[in-house]
Amino acid sequence: MTGREVVEQIAEEEGAGRQFVKWWRRADDVVDYDLIDRFVARAQPDEVIDGFELLDLEGMWEVLLSLDPDKLVRVKQDGEEVIKWIWQRPGGVEQTSTYPFSPEGIMTLFDEELFA
Repeated sequence: MTGREVVEQIAEEEGAGRQFVKWWRRADDVVDYDLIDRFVARAQPDEVIDGFELLDLEGMWEVLLSLDPDKLVRVKQDGEEVIKWIWQRPGGVEQTSTYPFSPEGIMTLFDEELFA
């Protein structure tokens, strides 16, 4: 299917709290995740996409856990739910970074930290 067809199908299926798209191409063995709005804005009409799935916030959280389960936790902080990412700095010093438990927070962690 093409990028144009995927965007049309997403428009038909979007809703029910789904904010993310998981999409893939078999030709180069790529599986990627993005916010639906960003994906739709960037999709090329003639781009070949072999499949997609829409995910909600909890579904994307499960994807993150499957990638790095020992380092990510959800906690309440100042009345808001946040993600704490615990990682090692060079020299073995433990560092904690905090992100809002939101679609944007998850994608920031996913794009800028885990796959930087």
